[in-house]
Amino acid sequence: MAKSFNRKTAKTKHKRPATKAQVRKQKDPKWIAAGKKAAETRRKRQEDLKKSMIKNPTAAQPSEENRVTQDCEATTQPQPEETKWHSTSVFNTTLKVKYGKTMQVTDFIDKPWTEKHRPISLSQCIGGVIPYLEAYVKTGSLPAAFVLHGEYGDGKTTCARAMVRDFYVARGLFHKDATFKDITAGSNITREHQGIFPPALYIDASQFKGSEAMVLEEVKERVHNFMRYSVGKWIKFVVIDEADRFGFAVQDSISSYIERYPNTRIIWITNYLDAIRDRIISRAAGGVFEYVKPEPQEVAKYLAYILEKEHIKMKESEILEIAAKAPSIRDAVGMLQQRATLLKCEREIRR
Repeated sequence: MAKSFNRKTAKTKHKRPATKAQVRKQKDPKWIAAGKKAAETRRKRQEDLKKSMIKNPTAAQPSEENRVTQDCEATTQPQPEETKWHSTSVFNTTLKVKYGKTMQVTDFIDKPWTEKHRPISLSQCIGGVIPYLEAYVKTGSLPAAFVLHGEYGDGKTTCARAMVRDFYVARGLFHKDATFKDITAGSNITREHQGIFPPALYIDASQFKGSEAMVLEEVKERVHNFMRYSVGKWIKFVVIDEADRFGFAVQDSISSYIERYPNTRIIWITNYLDAIRDRIISRAAGGVFEYVKPEPQEVAKYLAYILEKEHIKMKESEILEIAAKAPSIRDAVGMLQQRATLLKCEREIRR
């Protein structure tokens, strides 16, 4: 007769015997103490979790204590609409807010003003280069490449992003409230151009790590994959920030694509002009611009505009002092935020 299959006996039959090392660990007092300590830690965590559920009125399942208090309140006053609480998670940057409203951590933490008030359009930028870039945007007659060079913090990257954004918004490809991120993501496109491939690519050379050969292959793949897709009649842009981080081999490989894809314009952003290939500079004839810090009066107007948006009052002499002292526009905005924060603290203390 066939024997009936017993799962328990089958498991015990095929169970591997404990090794000598495992037997020694089971008898070792250190391992026994460590196991007891781990069990005790787990027990304490479970108890703390239960206590927090009792004290926390936002728990999904309220405790008996909370139910009693809620019932008492319901008898004394009319019951409002059901309160909804959203999950709290610092790692997901969501906060628990009452009445069904979800807020982000960034809503409570003020961004650096250098990013918060970064100009989106060329009309918000300052400097002697702006009229030339605006003329290129209006006419659409662009050189084969651009080279924007100068010291740190004088607006090279901001102007390049703003120029690309204004170029497409002026031609109705994107909505007026579109940003440079929308351009590179292909979002916020007008209805008649829905589904178009993103016409701009942004590359930060400082993010590429490894040997020059590895960087060369990665950059060539990204640039070539972007250039080989057509966006119809539209001109495409490749913005290369911190371009002086790329060696001459990488620069040559990127510039070689200009001849293969003449419908693409490359904007090179660098702090040092001598770090860019001469052949690139010669091809960018008409598009090479040096960025210098604007006059203090012009910087002061920009700082006053930021203070107006932040609803903060400051003396004109203090604004001019910051504009004159700061070595760049970015430093001026940072110093302005520092001074404004100090003023806020002093007002709070006086209250």
